[in-house]
Amino acid sequence: MRAAVHHQGIGRHTQEQILSFAEEDLDALVHVLGDRPYFCGDRPSTADAVAYGALAAIHLAPFPGPLQDAMRARSTLVRFVERMRERYWP
Repeated sequence: MRAAVHHQGIGRHTQEQILSFAEEDLDALVHVLGDRPYFCGDRPSTADAVAYGALAAIHLAPFPGPLQDAMRARSTLVRFVERMRERYWP
């Protein structure tokens, strides 16, 4: 597995660098979402379903860590996950 992630590329970075990349990605999602309820406006789209899957996996994971902390520090994304959960899994 280590060889696979090394050959893929992410395994060539330190833990700090990997977390930094993840935080940059989270910031980009915050920027794209802006103040809209969903990524493409007032109604959920396929982009929202994809984003929800990734963000919910981070936010709702039963084990804490720096990635979860980074996600939870971005209230825009936390509210997005909660909004999607309330809409589809009330």
